[in-house]
Parts: sequence; C-alpha cells; structure tokens
Amino acid sequence: MREIASLIQALVLMCNSWQESENKSFWCADAWARKREVAAKLRRPITRAIPTWLSVTGVKQQAGKLDWSDAKFTVIKERAALIRDIFKKRVQGCGLQSIATWINNQDIPPWGSNRRKTHGGWNHVYISNILHSRAVLGEFQPYKLSEGRYSAPIAARGPIPNYFPRIVPDDLWLAAQYFNGKPRQHPGRPSLALSAGLAIDPDGAPMHLTHHSQMPAYLSTSFAFRHNNKTTWHWRLMHLEQCLPLIIQKINWQKVLSNPDDEPRLLELRGQLGEIAQQEQTIKARLQHAAKILLTDLGALNDEIKAQAAALTSQQALLSERHRETIHKINQLETLTKVPLEITKFNLEDFPKNNLTPEAREQFRRQLRNLLKKIILYPDGNIPGFPTNAIRTEAESHFSGVSRRRPKPGERMFGAIRLLTVSNQDLIFWVTHPAIITKNRPPIILATHGSDIFFKK
Repeated sequence: MREIASLIQALVLMCNSWQESENKSFWCADAWARKREVAAKLRRPITRAIPTWLSVTGVKQQAGKLDWSDAKFTVIKERAALIRDIFKKRVQGCGLQSIATWINNQDIPPWGSNRRKTHGGWNHVYISNILHSRAVLGEFQPYKLSEGRYSAPIAARGPIPNYFPRIVPDDLWLAAQYFNGKPRQHPGRPSLALSAGLAIDPDGAPMHLTHHSQMPAYLSTSFAFRHNNKTTWHWRLMHLEQCLPLIIQKINWQKVLSNPDDEPRLLELRGQLGEIAQQEQTIKARLQHAAKILLTDLGALNDEIKAQAAALTSQQALLSERHRETIHKINQLETLTKVPLEITKFNLEDFPKNNLTPEAREQFRRQLRNLLKKIILYPDGNIPGFPTNAIRTEAESHFSGVSRRRPKPGERMFGAIRLLTVSNQDLIFWVTHPAIITKNRPPIILATHGSDIFFKK
C-alpha cells in the first residue's frame, strides 16, 4: 500500500491502452462497413483477398495511399477453365479425391497460400470448398468477426449478387450440388465395390467388402449380425460386378422411372408457363406506357402514375419468381428419365476384364445410386414366395453344358439379385452361380420377375 501512487499510475496507463485499442477496433470496423457498402453499390473491389481464380487490376497509389476508384476484377482464364472442368467431373460422378489426383497428375501447382504447396498440392478439402462456393456464380458474402479478434466470423449483411465475374453457369453448379449431397467414401480410401452402400443380405443387414491377399474379394454380412445367431451370407465381388452391367442393360429405365401422371403434369406446367409469359408481356407494356407518361411531365398525375408503376414492378417481380419456379418443376420432370441413359454407355466387356479407370468406376457407382435404393442379394437363390424349381432345372442344364458333369446334390446353381429402384419398383433377377462360370463364359440371367414393360426385349 505504500506504492499506491505507482499502482494507480499503472492502472491509468492500462485503461488508456485498452481504450485506444477499443477506438481502433471501432474505427476499423466502421471503415470496413463503409467498404462493404461501396462494394454493394459500385460492385468494385475493396481488398486483394479475393477468390484465387481472379486478380485485381487498376489499383493506384497516390500520396502514400491506395486508390481503389478504378479497380476491377480480371478473370485468370486458365484457372477459370480448370474450375469448370472440376464441376464437369463432379457432375460426371468423380469423387473429390479422384479430382484432386487428376489435377496433381497434370503437375498443376496449387493456388493460394504456400502451406498448401508444401502439403502435397491439391487435396479433397480445397476441391470441396470450390464446389460449394457461390463465388463462382459471381456472389459475394461479406463477413465480420462476431466478438472481436479471434472470434467466429458471421455474415455482415446479405450476399451481393453479380459482384465477381461469373465463371460457372447455374445449371452446372446446381448439378454439382446434387452430387455433393450423395454419400461419399472416406477420402483416400475409395471403395472397390460398385455396389458400395447399396448391398444388403436377405435379413436386411448391410454387406461389406472382405478382402484378403490370397482369397478373392467377397461381400459379406456385417459382423454385428454374426453375434445374433444370424446367417452369414457371402457373394463374390467379381461375380456381382459381372452381373450388374447385364442387369442394368436389360432394364427399360424410361419405363421403370416414368410416372403416368408426369405427362399431364408437364402439359399443365407448360400451360402455366405460357400464361405467365403473357402476363409478363402485359405488365412490361404497361410499364413502358407509364414511363412515357412520366416523361411528358403531367404534374399532378405523376404521383399516381408512380404508384401504379411501383405496383406493376412488384407484380413483375412476383411473376418472375413464379416463372423460375415453374421452369424448375418442368426441368425436374423432364430430366427424371435422362439420368439413367448415361449408365448404359459403359462397355460391358470392361467390367469382367477390370479395365475401368477409377474415374469410370466412381461414375458408374454414383449413377447406380441415382437409380437404386437397395440391392438385396440372395446367394442361395431362394426368395420367399417365389418357386425356383424351373430356374434350378435350367441352371443345372447350363451347368452340365459348361462343366460336362452332373451337379452334386445341394450344389448351388444360381443366386438372386433383387433391385429396389428409386421409383419403388421391385425387380428380381436370377443369375448363374459363380461355381459354373469360367473365364470364357460370363454369367447369364436365368429368369426375371417384374412387369414385362420394365424389361427390354
């Protein structure tokens, strides 16, 4: 207490320092708020911290300060082209890690900080950030710190559209978001199974890939069910991947996924779209007429005409929104049967020879998930409620022709693959068992169950 004067002096100094820091924080926050308002009004750069596919030009230095009045964004064409390729590969079904590997194999140096350059180049995290970013659409979302330094950033205001140059069209960006919502494998550990995440056994348990160095890969019942006295089912992976392309090619996907109510609904939506277009033309003509009246300066009538013009503008905005929603609904109905057409383009010979590239396998797997909810595997071929005597007779005949011997009692001749499609259609395929397949004889489909219109002739 004898040095109380020194203590008071130290407290005063600390209070002054704290107040100075608070003032600077307030002034900086106010300056950035003004910059954000300028960005929203003039659509010009306010900082060099921008997306890595853009650069800022036109910044001048006057009297020791930077003059941003003539600044503008410039697109780096090579980087913009690469980003469009990234979106296209994602829409084709490629995974994040495979896209990053594809870029690294081209020896394209990473953008941005030096840390990414020293940690292995492109990675799945940065690819994901690009695919989810709305900056590629030209949108800018300003942020600010919620509670000062080191706090979490929060949105400072609403997003600013058309701020950056657009480099990706809306339809391509939306298609990529559709694939971004699909299940994905752990980065760096891509699944070997084309049916990953879809295959289940007759008891409803998921089937996982089991692979040993000296044994062929199998899909097996999960370990959780083995401890509950459940049957352990196995299906050879190579055999299943030989059967899937045959089954996919045999299904008439347009009939499977089509809905009888879609066509009347399409006609109704197109009629609504035509009606909206006529209303928009009428409002546009009335607005042009109101503008001509305002230009003639009729005095007292100006206020009434302005009110009418404001009401017409509001109606025009509502019609534009209805126009966009109607087009979106029409596109959803029209593109429903276009997705599966891509899956039929794979060469069937590439599957048994295992000639598919990792990108092609990922693409096939993604498209399979778009078509199917589940793949139920019956390794013994017995499905409750479906007699299989005729199927067994045909399988035994085929087995005798291939191996030139009679099958042993109880020897498995066939299995069953049951597909539950996204349109809730139940399709069943009985296929020859791996035991009667040779290198020169791929599996065959012995029988099918389902409506005849769902299968190709």
